[in-house]
Amino acid sequence: MRKYSIQISVVILILSMCFCAFTQPAAKQMLIQEGFRPYEFTEQDKSLLREFGIYTGSNAMMYQFHAPEEAVDMLVRVYQLENGRWLMRDKFGISIGEEREPVDRLSGMMSIHCLNKSDIVFRIHCAGIAEFPMTLDEIEDMEGLSWGYDFLDTCQQIQTGKEIPILLLAYNHDSSLTMTNLDNYLNEIPETIPEDEAGDNLLDILVTVTFNE
Repeated sequence: MRKYSIQISVVILILSMCFCAFTQPAAKQMLIQEGFRPYEFTEQDKSLLREFGIYTGSNAMMYQFHAPEEAVDMLVRVYQLENGRWLMRDKFGISIGEEREPVDRLSGMMSIHCLNKSDIVFRIHCAGIAEFPMTLDEIEDMEGLSWGYDFLDTCQQIQTGKEIPILLLAYNHDSSLTMTNLDNYLNEIPETIPEDEAGDNLLDILVTVTFNE
């Protein structure tokens, strides 16, 4: 637990530093464009994170988002594949409400950190840090289980009401793990997966983010 607490503190520190840079005056930063995109770390940032077992693009990822002006809610959905269908497992997010307080626009950073096979922490930094831990209880005791993950690694345009897939997780035994490319879901997230494409993994998880009016 102490190890995880240190890692979480480091991620929050880096997140805060990145957000401070993100909110600098226009003369000191690149023009902020609407979209949801991977954050570009400096080599110094990456080196510091590696010291705590956090490998950007591998077991952790950070994103920068700047939503359309009309968006007031940021919703993260977690789906689980069951019998070829993506079923909602969990959802969480933030809102600035119609009053648009304490900020007038959804703009900031989001990080995802896979602490281990079963524990994942999501953090959203927009006028403060909101933390959402998730535990996959069904695989906690499966020590020999193989797992794979695929993070969104390209910039995506934000359309209010449209889901953006950001993480795909798969769990199975070493010799039979089926890993699907997240790019397959960028245009549309199908309600059902054909049997010949679904594979026979013990667990498949899909995470998306949506900005709503």
